Amino acid sequence: VSPYSDDARAKVQQQVDSIYETFLVKAALGRSMTRDAVHEVAQGRVWTGRQAKALGLVDDLGGLTKALSVAKEYVGIASDEEVTIVAYPKPRSFFEVINASLIVRSSRSSASWLSWPFLQIKSTVMDPVTLFRPGEPLTMMPILSVG
Repeated sequence: VSPYSDDARAKVQQQVDSIYETFLVKAALGRSMTRDAVHEVAQGRVWTGRQAKALGLVDDLGGLTKALSVAKEYVGIASDEEVTIVAYPKPRSFFEVINASLIVRSSRSSASWLSWPFLQIKSTVMDPVTLFRPGEPLTMMPILSVG
């Protein structure tokens, strides 16, 4: 028995087709090939590095060190000059990770595994955080204790 309805399966296939089409267009631009030429070679298959080079899908073989060396040469940076590698997507903050892991659908049945006190704690901690955009300064009023 399939977990997907025919309609859901069709929507998933549309998404896959759209992603593949985007890949074809971007690969064609990057390789100075036509979209159809990339499709003729690719067709959703996975190639080893050597196979990809033989098919004209990559210029050279190597890892991150080789890629950095080629990039430095391309932009005129000395090979021994230290550079900073920035990973994308940027790492999420602690609160973003917690919030993403605690997203619960509004449907009561989908949240039945999560206890009510836990949901209250999550709301108390996370709701104020969602009012601010990540990476922006946050100014808070001083907390005054009432005795």
